[in-house]
Amino acid sequence: MNIGIVFNQFCNLLQNRTGIMTEDNIRYYWFASMLNQDPILNNYTLEQPYSDNPIQVKILPNEELDLLYRSSAEIFCFEIKLHKEPKQTTLAETSAAGDIFNDIQRLQQIPQSVKGVATRHFFLYVTDDIMHNYFISKGQQNPFFGQQLNDFYNARINNPINLNFVSAPKSFLNNANNSFKNNPNPITFFNLRLLHDRDFSLGCSSFNGKCHVRLYEI
Repeated sequence: MNIGIVFNQFCNLLQNRTGIMTEDNIRYYWFASMLNQDPILNNYTLEQPYSDNPIQVKILPNEELDLLYRSSAEIFCFEIKLHKEPKQTTLAETSAAGDIFNDIQRLQQIPQSVKGVATRHFFLYVTDDIMHNYFISKGQQNPFFGQQLNDFYNARINNPINLNFVSAPKSFLNNANNSFKNNPNPITFFNLRLLHDRDFSLGCSSFNGKCHVRLYEI
């Protein structure tokens, strides 16, 4: 499975979207892009329980992985997130940023290999201008916390990202630790990598401004 090809096909599909966009749409567009390379449906599981085979993360008994791909040669684990400006409410950007790192923390718990087969852990993020602008401007308001967010969102391709959220707003920490309520440790991430990114306009009325896509490997 060539993830670079999947990413490009996924973005091309999104660019042609004219109907409303939901997080399930994002997941299925990614799934459809993977199917072009491997059409064997038995290799895919949507909403894979973390605590079940093959990943068996016992400390996450009530959590589900968005997408598991498992062939005889490789195992890919995906968390997928969409953020866009709501029509009738206001998005709490700092809490939404915490949701991202809750997903990444969960991915970090997955073993590096299962029965001799290496696992790869990916976070796919799609947003419109609301979170794009938040990540870019936050450093001007809260230098240390904002710089961590900026380093994450605007990372150079394949450049290791090391983050430390010891000092962060309470709303961010609450959401970032949502799956780890009994974990007293500071939130740190080492060697995250941005694999691919793309920013483009689309004809979907659900988006405020452009579509921004980031794919990270954990």
